[in-house]
Amino acid sequence: MPFSRAIIVNPPSPPGYMSNKDSMGGFGQLYPAGSPPFPPLDIPYLAASITARGHAVDVVEAGALRLDTATTLARVAAVAGGTEALVLVRTSLPTIDWDLGVCAEIRAALPAATVTLFGPAVPSLLARVRQDASIQLAILTEADGP
Repeated sequence: MPFSRAIIVNPPSPPGYMSNKDSMGGFGQLYPAGSPPFPPLDIPYLAASITARGHAVDVVEAGALRLDTATTLARVAAVAGGTEALVLVRTSLPTIDWDLGVCAEIRAALPAATVTLFGPAVPSLLARVRQDASIQLAILTEADGP
């Protein structure tokens, strides 16, 4: 699959919460809104891995920046520029339904993009992920692995 660029997205936290997708062994945990942000550490690892393979990569960190969904979509669309981008969305156990909603909005806004879900919880949530038409690919291992 040829992609013009990769865009890694940490979606906004669900309303009323701050998500920590790295806690609980990477399965994630929700805290009350206003709690300190917890950007997932696997995002910079994944970005470095993609860059090392010679591909352009951008990161949209909506969680730590407390972006809403509309702003997140606008940033992803601006980076994608209508191209065939690979959009990699980080999810976790407590945010899966919210994140899948964000994925659906990305897919609707960027029909040329390939929406991919990743995170340690994805293999455990595979039955749920397969039910969602907005997800075209799911990474079932460490996203930055060989």
